[in-house]
Amino acid sequence: MGGLFQLLGLFLVPVLVIAEANIHITQILMIFLLISGVYISSVVGFYSLGQYYEDYISEMYDAVINLDWYTWNYTNKKSYLLLLTRISNVESIVIGFNERLNRNFLIRYVRLSYALLTFLYQTNIVDNLRF
Repeated sequence: MGGLFQLLGLFLVPVLVIAEANIHITQILMIFLLISGVYISSVVGFYSLGQYYEDYISEMYDAVINLDWYTWNYTNKKSYLLLLTRISNVESIVIGFNERLNRNFLIRYVRLSYALLTFLYQTNIVDNLRF
């Protein structure tokens, strides 16, 4: 889902440049601000949801570790040992090429986007576009 929003964000720039002849500049700015606001809030929402999932799972595993298990019966102890073996694996939502959907990936995504925009600015590609 995140890749779809990223592709949609990359698709909007050429559409706005092509449609510039028929739309006034204030309308372009309003459309761009609306779409970018929805895009940014949805991306941050997805990454926060992934971070919330990781935090919730780790809190659950912390609660499992702190349980008093020595008075349990045999089948419950087996379930407890199964949970303990899964604790070493970090549970998270995975998107794309096995990238974890959390705030660390959001920071890396923002860095990459900023680096791309800086590259475009340094090579004067942005200055040559008509806005």
